Amino acid sequence: MREKNIKIVYILGPTSMDGSLISLQIILDGMIDLGCDIVILISNLNCNYDFIDYIKARGCVLESFEDETSVYPDCQLFGWQNNFVKFPWRLMRKLYRLSRSNQQVLTLIQKHNPDIVHTNVGVFQQGLRACNKLGIPHLWHLREYQTKDFGWTIMPSKSSFKRLLRTTNVVAITNDILEYFDLKSIKTAKAMWNGILPAASAVYVHEKKPYFLSANRISPEKRVEVAIKAFASIADKLPEHRLIIVGKSQNKSYSEKLAELVSSLSVGDRIEFHDFRPDVVNLMKDATALVVASNFEGLGRMTVEASFMGCLVLGRNTGGTKEILNATGGGYLFNSSEELKEQMMRVANIAGTEAYRKKALAAQRIAIDNFSNEQYCLGIFDMYKHIISIQTN
Repeated sequence: MREKNIKIVYILGPTSMDGSLISLQIILDGMIDLGCDIVILISNLNCNYDFIDYIKARGCVLESFEDETSVYPDCQLFGWQNNFVKFPWRLMRKLYRLSRSNQQVLTLIQKHNPDIVHTNVGVFQQGLRACNKLGIPHLWHLREYQTKDFGWTIMPSKSSFKRLLRTTNVVAITNDILEYFDLKSIKTAKAMWNGILPAASAVYVHEKKPYFLSANRISPEKRVEVAIKAFASIADKLPEHRLIIVGKSQNKSYSEKLAELVSSLSVGDRIEFHDFRPDVVNLMKDATALVVASNFEGLGRMTVEASFMGCLVLGRNTGGTKEILNATGGGYLFNSSEELKEQMMRVANIAGTEAYRKKALAAQRIAIDNFSNEQYCLGIFDMYKHIISIQTN
């Protein structure tokens, strides 16, 4: 007798093209290929229609809900939009919207009656609350710290969130995130690095082109200005090099500050800005190095993508960036702007040499073994089957 297909409800929320969506799309493709029935709950606002059309074409069922997050509204002493005087009203509005969102998600999960629910990011608590009421297995994907990477404050508190995590199954994208939420000793929680690319996509180009690459969304926590200032300070020593910055702006005032900074520099004409590009990996394979200056990365897809593309990474010595580079050896870590300048000079001096080739190919081998889409999807699928079997027995 043919084994019954597993039916999965995914709680996604926004469909903006960021790391969490890209990672989920890899899972979706893998689960569809494995014969699963897929229902996806997405935000009813700011829809990415390219993604929506793609998953519809692959036979997924789409439902929309009000995607209210369980983090407190911003509260600042100055600034009209997030002024502390408005905070009580904004909090009451959020609590009302959360109540509506919880009910919507409960109704949708009840309607589709899945074998398991998979919440794709940590800021949505609706899925677990619904599953607890309905007796349905739940898996929570922790892709962010929420606090030290995005500066959010978890509702009602970080300690209560940690207690909530202990009531469900958790997969964190790094060991550091698992440890941050005190889950290392919890049997129902584990770390699993994201799938990044198919194994066959790995390439290595020995002759590197004279540019450094920064590739991430353009927002304050990514610290793009650090890469700009470091490049500007060593640009006279590397007269052929450029800095290429690729990413979609998600903060207008921050983007304007970056533009002002670049225009004030004597080497501003050697710093290029490009909007989000789906083919950014093609820039990686030729780059001297990828610069990851974020204060904290949950994992940092770009760090691993660079290893697949045979490109060394200069990454901040924190969070997922530190964990990945320590595991792969695919680059050099820095703690300060001064160290970043030194590492930029270091990697520029070995580009195109045997030392660069050996380091990049060793990291690429580890990336293929640990971050390929194939092994990642099989690992997630096995997790689903285990969770379902535990709850149904």
